[in-house]
Amino acid sequence: MSLAGKLSAEIGIHTPAATLFNFYTTQLHHIQNISDTVHATKLHQGDEWHSNDSIKHWTYTVEGKVVTCHEIMESIDEQNKTITFKLFGEDIDQHFKVFKLIFQTMNKNDGSATIKWTIEFEKIMRMFNSLLASWNSVPNALKTLIVIFSRESPKSNKKKENKRV
Repeated sequence: MSLAGKLSAEIGIHTPAATLFNFYTTQLHHIQNISDTVHATKLHQGDEWHSNDSIKHWTYTVEGKVVTCHEIMESIDEQNKTITFKLFGEDIDQHFKVFKLIFQTMNKNDGSATIKWTIEFEKIMRMFNSLLASWNSVPNALKTLIVIFSRESPKSNKKKENKRV
């Protein structure tokens, strides 16, 4: 038995869409330097961090618990400024058959921009009683990811002095 779905959130930002898209496609490995919730990132497999066939290892905090997973960029659409990340392995595989993050940034007419985060997931259901708890954890995970990747964008925060690894 599984629970599948899609959750989306869109937020306004002051960083131009192209700048943030560039950060995610060429500098995402620096997120650990500006985020309190991402503790470590490292290249797990491959030659270049931002290559579609490279696998990255992430250590981060969700709801006060340190978790780990692997990530690969499934697709990058430069014209629509969209990136699809597939998360898998370690803590993700214990709870999900499928877990994808879709990042899109768009310019608005007033000169600002928006980020749209979409999570596509298929949750593994081991017991029926865990249905409600599992469903509640998905929006919390989305909220955590929005905080990690939006509020702590390259132009909105200064680089931290103490790097956490």
